[in-house]
Amino acid sequence: MIKIYPTVTIWEQESGLEGIYKQIEKSGRVCYQSVGNSPEVFFNRLVTSKHLSVLRHGTVYLVVPYNLESIINFYVGNPYSYTTFGADKIYITTNMQVIVDNNRQDDLSYLTDAYPEHEKRITVDIVCGIDISREYNRQSPNSISEQSTRYCNFSKDKFENDVPCCMPCCEDDSEGFNFFLNSISNSTKDYLTLINTYKWKPEFARKVLPLTTKTEVVYTNFVSKLEPSWEHFINLRTDSHAHPDAQIKANMVKEKLSKYV
Repeated sequence: MIKIYPTVTIWEQESGLEGIYKQIEKSGRVCYQSVGNSPEVFFNRLVTSKHLSVLRHGTVYLVVPYNLESIINFYVGNPYSYTTFGADKIYITTNMQVIVDNNRQDDLSYLTDAYPEHEKRITVDIVCGIDISREYNRQSPNSISEQSTRYCNFSKDKFENDVPCCMPCCEDDSEGFNFFLNSISNSTKDYLTLINTYKWKPEFARKVLPLTTKTEVVYTNFVSKLEPSWEHFINLRTDSHAHPDAQIKANMVKEKLSKYV
């Protein structure tokens, strides 16, 4: 067992279509904890294989003149997009899955960087225990990509041949906490034994892993206007009724997002 602690990181999307591709690749590779440097190839592979949910992490900002009513009407009626009516232009915020699902690639000719009039979407990477990601993943509709214990084999060198476990906020030197550490240590050893000695695949061996096993999750939400939004997430998960560990990480998100709200 490797003891780790939660982290929260904002992923700024780079400019242009290449920036969208990079954001999608970076988010998608979290699931397998893989690496790569071919964003457009990765994007095209996702489209070909119909794994389109990862495309939601690619935020698309459009600026469209008022005379293009067919474009405007589509995004006004789309539940995953937000439109702001300016003096002479419409400012549209959407995501790449909306573009691909509806064959609207031609709309990318109106692609821009975000203007102040655009409703912003922000991508946040959270490292926590599986128990807390379950709490967070209940928001729907979701833009989520999460590390997979089915495909990530913790017995491999890339994971230091051991299982990372995220420590809870109740960590101390008490007898009870030491019992907890011993318990999860035994579980992670059993996982490694099933893989290394009995040749089980990770998708079956993972059944003995504790809920505190480390996961990495990427979320992309609107800042405030649509659901799920980061505003709603923060209000819900920093509430006194939320799980203490969920509150701590949500407050970390709140602090990181403060400059965007």
